Amino acid sequence: MGLIAWNFAALRLCRLVLDEETDQAALARRRETVVEAEAMDGSACFIYNAAGRAGDAVNSAAAHLATLGPAFTRERTFGLIHQGIALTHAKDIPEATAKLSEAVTLMRTHSSARLGHLLTQARKRLDPWAGNSYVRSLDEWLQAVALPAIGDSTPN
Repeated sequence: MGLIAWNFAALRLCRLVLDEETDQAALARRRETVVEAEAMDGSACFIYNAAGRAGDAVNSAAAHLATLGPAFTRERTFGLIHQGIALTHAKDIPEATAKLSEAVTLMRTHSSARLGHLLTQARKRLDPWAGNSYVRSLDEWLQAVALPAIGDSTPN
């Protein structure tokens, strides 16, 4: 679904989830975080993440992933990254890094600039836990598959 179509199709859901008084207020709030919206067809996960409803976002992402077959590598990768973001919001760092690691594995067979950008955003959200062994393992995996350790700010 394209971004313009999403604006109209999800407006009422957006208003409901974001608990806004009007469609216009919901749309204005949604525009603040529009970068992630187009990346996943299961846009409810994005809306729940934006609203800070991590549990609902995790469930939405899991439900979306369950509908995808193994041939949908790109869509599965987006879904896994969104699920990792939701799990980070829920502060379930071991599970978040597991989902992001799985996404990195899939990115080895199908990569795009948008995937890379979304993974960058997801990894940056893990910065408060940079010293955590799970996050360090994710960074090592990123380096091992020739993707930069996005959260690693130390010079090599």
